[in-house]
Amino acid sequence: MIPTFNEKGNLPPGLHKATWEEFTERYGVTTHRKRLIELMQKLIVHLKEVQCQNLFVDGSFVTNKEVPNDYDACWDVTGVKIERMDPVLLVFTTEGKEKMVIKYGGDLRPDKFSPFETNVSYLEFFQIDREGDRKGIIHLSLQEIEL
Repeated sequence: MIPTFNEKGNLPPGLHKATWEEFTERYGVTTHRKRLIELMQKLIVHLKEVQCQNLFVDGSFVTNKEVPNDYDACWDVTGVKIERMDPVLLVFTTEGKEKMVIKYGGDLRPDKFSPFETNVSYLEFFQIDREGDRKGIIHLSLQEIEL
């Protein structure tokens, strides 16, 4: 079960495992959010094809923000058949991010990589808000999702 938002509009700290049904019910509440979920579904289909096991969703999409621009997510690199990976998901420039957002609706990163400005992995980075406080993110186990 996905917990309620805290006073800042974030999930409480931690990885919050959710089923696809729970996720779409909780976050697919507007036409815009439903469109982002459709694009995320396209991403999930691809990640499953390359044997990715987990997706961790962050950004304003998993907050109480009514109209998020996109979603942020990192995918578990363990066991991924990288040679079959969509090249769009492997270019981390500004232009690369724009292509990711157009194709999949979000800014997507490998979980064990680090943002340029930090020494922590994206999985850790996504669990810290802009003020430096801990926050929660959603964990989707891809092998449990049937699309």
